[in-house]
Amino acid sequence: MGAVVSLSISPADQAATIVGVSVKYNIPINALLGIYGQETSFGANVTTSSAGAMGPFQFIPSTARQYGYPLTNTPNLSQFQQQADAWGRYLVANNPSRSASGWAPAMKGGYTEAQAESNLSKIPQAFGSAVGDLLLQAKASGNPVPGGGVDTQQTGGIAGALDTGAVATGQAISSAADIFTWLTNPTNWLRILKLVGGAVAIFFALKALTGASVPTVKLARS
Repeated sequence: MGAVVSLSISPADQAATIVGVSVKYNIPINALLGIYGQETSFGANVTTSSAGAMGPFQFIPSTARQYGYPLTNTPNLSQFQQQADAWGRYLVANNPSRSASGWAPAMKGGYTEAQAESNLSKIPQAFGSAVGDLLLQAKASGNPVPGGGVDTQQTGGIAGALDTGAVATGQAISSAADIFTWLTNPTNWLRILKLVGGAVAIFFALKALTGASVPTVKLARS
């Protein structure tokens, strides 16, 4: 394995790129976030694997050539966008049914959807907040982002699940139980996201929207 590096791409640019992939290829945003966390800890631990996989989404050279993925661990923004677009096309090609439980296994990395989902609790605050801002903007514009565990062919999705009713300004959160209740309410979670940080809010919000654990599928690494 090579040296471990952290992406120089800003959290806002990473968020915009990944949300864009979610919309363009109709991939649930929670699936993309979970896989990104599994592969390189949200771009914080990018290295070259023993199989030669490189970059934030860990493509091996042969796959990189096939999908036009710049084979670098230190991409500039344009290269990162190309890598993310290749990643989206690769996921769609390897999960043709677009099943909710198939996105993480489509990476052929030997990990399950549940393992990818567990990374949602580790989303860095700045990155998570940037994603939340974009989802709120998508909701406001009437263009919801595909969400976790819901029918992405409908107007649902994470942003689509939000109600237009706002959380009362200045409403007190007096206990951990209150925080949990707020975070598990899909009509409020993106607003709470900006107060409590990206990782916790996204994790509980996606749990609330999916309503159940994602099926576990064991695959051997290819």
